[in-house]
Amino acid sequence: MASSNVPAASESVLLLGATGATGKYLLRDLLASNQFSRVVEAGRRVTPTESLQDAAGKEKLTQKTIDFEKLEESGLKDEKADVIVIVLGTTRAQAGTAEAFEKIDREYVINAAKAAKTDDPKQRLVYVSSIGADANSSMLSL
Repeated sequence: MASSNVPAASESVLLLGATGATGKYLLRDLLASNQFSRVVEAGRRVTPTESLQDAAGKEKLTQKTIDFEKLEESGLKDEKADVIVIVLGTTRAQAGTAEAFEKIDREYVINAAKAAKTDDPKQRLVYVSSIGADANSSMLSL
């Protein structure tokens, strides 16, 4: 039996924000990756399955619609994801107000990370904010 240099897929990943500008590309990459045997997409809406008909690895996908106002009911922790990837976000214009923008870009992100966290010390969190993010910027989105 010939050995392969590609490790067997054994990890699971939870992706929050898969329908956004970055997430839609990342979802396809995660599905195609040999690193993950299970990909869970969770969000207030999920990617239409017909748009994934040609996606490599689509059989690894589980989709879950959640309410970010009721994350305690979401069951994100029950997914026991090895890796949590959050690409959740919006623009100030789409949010409508500075308060709504901050709620989505800060509170939803922090609360979702907490809701998905397990007791596994090897669990990892990856958060993608925005291009050019700067903690000292006067702009809300940077």
